[in-house]
Amino acid sequence: MTISLNGVSKVYKAGESKVQALDDVTFSIKRGEFVAITGSSGSGKSTLMNILACFEQPTSGSYTIDGQKIEVLGNKNSAAKLKRKIGFVSQNFYFLPRMSVLQNVSLPLLFEGNDKLERYERAAWALKTVGLAHCMKHRPSILTEAQRQQAAIARTIIHDPDIILVDGQQAIFSRN
Repeated sequence: MTISLNGVSKVYKAGESKVQALDDVTFSIKRGEFVAITGSSGSGKSTLMNILACFEQPTSGSYTIDGQKIEVLGNKNSAAKLKRKIGFVSQNFYFLPRMSVLQNVSLPLLFEGNDKLERYERAAWALKTVGLAHCMKHRPSILTEAQRQQAAIARTIIHDPDIILVDGQQAIFSRN
């Protein structure tokens, strides 16, 4: 899988004001490469991550995955297939506080109609993969920040995506 951005820009408009979040970004990432996108607060890192995760479209430029232009994905089936290839870990994690870590990690599978046993088995596998098997019954509030990020990564890898995007201060996941 190859990701390519060519001349990608993103401009946000608020009334008469315009904010240039990205300006002419060009790069490629090939299968097996690990890439860190760094910069100061407000430099456009999260905007870039949102475009890579297909949450937003660029104002201009092109974004392709395996040669397929993302801007032309008009039908929902193609977009859904693409989004399953990309896992996204938000910097906010978004856990439901009254649910266990296992329940939180299994939540995306609930919305897909999977039965409870399959959801929990896949969530347990994902938690074991990131080293959190011992925390399955815990509430997210008692986890450390690093453990919450690991649990968020577990929630992402439950679909076995080709690409994992981590928007946050640190990336701590390594899969063998």
